[in-house]
Amino acid sequence: MILTTQLTRDYYSKAQPLIQSVKRYWPGAFKIGAIGFHLHDAYHIPIDKVRTYRNNYPSNRPFFVTTQGGEFLDFMDVPDDEVIMCIDADCVMQRAFTEEEIKEFTPEIGQIIVTYPRKPPQALLEVSANLKFKHTDKFPDLDNFEFCGAFLVARADTFRRLADHVADRFDDLVEVNSHHAGIQFLISYVGYRYFDIKIVSNIYQVGDWYLEDYNFSHDGKKLLLDGECVVFNHTKFHPRYNNSTSMF
Repeated sequence: MILTTQLTRDYYSKAQPLIQSVKRYWPGAFKIGAIGFHLHDAYHIPIDKVRTYRNNYPSNRPFFVTTQGGEFLDFMDVPDDEVIMCIDADCVMQRAFTEEEIKEFTPEIGQIIVTYPRKPPQALLEVSANLKFKHTDKFPDLDNFEFCGAFLVARADTFRRLADHVADRFDDLVEVNSHHAGIQFLISYVGYRYFDIKIVSNIYQVGDWYLEDYNFSHDGKKLLLDGECVVFNHTKFHPRYNNSTSMF
């Protein structure tokens, strides 16, 4: 299994908590995708080759580029049967997976393993309203629950198919939505339409800013869920976690 993240130049220094924590806790290969700049031992992602990049989108974040919907594999050479775990750069790895936990991450062809970004999960129709979509005419059947784009696990061939579907519907998204979180809506939407979605526990990935009924606590600099240490803490670069190396 390969763990990967993608980041722009301005995110590289901010992502050091993730990079350093992965070096401590991840036993396998770790590959960084460098978006729009060159970085030693990283795979290069030219911005003008990113199919979902638009220079005037989204309106709430200037220079927003993301390849989390599988598009990073346009630039990373791996065989189709390689399992990829893709994590956002604003996460921190707080501990290693146990042997039993890692067994959960053996996706079948066409399967994507994900977590929810809130509890209880939110239907895509409600998400579209929260993001102030102009309309949802091109996105029927919004009863499925949104899943988190910050943590996705799938085979490489599944990610490549996901990337094609996201790119195919991206202009439809841009037409009705101007918020950067729209990409998570789109990944969820095409995910349910074309793939087998497997939901796993938030013990693998969560942030203490996730909404509703999570039972969070802290052990020093580490985030706990129901009293257990979370693997990937989605920190959003919060100083509570990122200003100290004691989390590692």
